[in-house]
Amino acid sequence: GADVAGALGQYVAAGAVLFELDRTEVESQLRQARANLTRAEENKKLADINRENARKKLERYKELFAAGAVSQDAYEQVLAEYERAMVKTAEADLEGARAQLEVLEAQLANMTVRAPFGGLVSKVNVNVGEVVSPSSQCVELVDIGRVKVAVSVGEEEVNRLRVGQECRVVVAAAGPGPFTGKITAIGPAADDKSKAFNVE
Repeated sequence: GADVAGALGQYVAAGAVLFELDRTEVESQLRQARANLTRAEENKKLADINRENARKKLERYKELFAAGAVSQDAYEQVLAEYERAMVKTAEADLEGARAQLEVLEAQLANMTVRAPFGGLVSKVNVNVGEVVSPSSQCVELVDIGRVKVAVSVGEEEVNRLRVGQECRVVVAAAGPGPFTGKITAIGPAADDKSKAFNVE
């Protein structure tokens, strides 16, 4: 389920929490993964000790075999023990446990959805407790730092406007003060019905 923080019309800063997903299951998996990593680290230490003991035993049996103090079968049995000890299973298990922990830590971090940029919350499509998927569009933000405004201008005013000219625009929904902008386009012909020119 989701826990929604951003309210409709509210300004949120870049990086602000928009909503959080239920972390219970991932946190449980993360605890298990940490326990698995600890176990894998201990198994690796034990494997290193066994490997060193097997190496020392093999060296001793080489000398004993060369001196004729042990049989060929006894020497080959110690050699087989050494080869088994050299198998890097513990290392592979440790790397697997580390990778699993990294995956779960990333999943946990992704349970908190943050605003990619500062802006106004224009839509909230999720409620507390709802189930969401990665493709769900839960919150929509509008970057009001750079807004494109399209207006219709009468014939008398359009002749006083030029592309690149600075102008002030008042948008009641975006705040009390005027915004300063530049004209980027002026329609070449008036609308047939309204007789107004489109200006952006």
